Amino acid sequence: MKQKKFALFLILCGLCLNLKAETLGDVKGRVLDDSGAPLVGATVLLENAKGGVTTDGDGYFRFTYSKEGAVRVRVSYVGFQTQTFVLKSDDKKNEQYVLRLQPDATALDQVVVTATRTPQGSEGCASGDTSHHSQ
Repeated sequence: MKQKKFALFLILCGLCLNLKAETLGDVKGRVLDDSGAPLVGATVLLENAKGGVTTDGDGYFRFTYSKEGAVRVRVSYVGFQTQTFVLKSDDKKNEQYVLRLQPDATALDQVVVTATRTPQGSEGCASGDTSHHSQ
């Protein structure tokens, strides 16, 4: 009798795991800029969920999701507008999404930082010429 209950328990556990596996899928895609170049290290976050992924060296990403309904992802990258995309699980079967980000108009083109080092003992003389100080 105990063996029959244990066997029934194992069968039910197997069915539950099988149902769980069928409700999960993979979202695969690539994040590109407006010219088609891959964005390496872009952040792809699942909305209303914990966690996310970053794109690899060729701009690709992959994560597991629930097949029920659409998946909303938020994609961000420095110098580009953060955008939200709705990925519908029934639209693409085992295909990859291509997500294109637009450049941020408020991003800076270039920042140049320069500095000079003052010699010790010059007390704030930026040129390093200490001849005009009293000695």
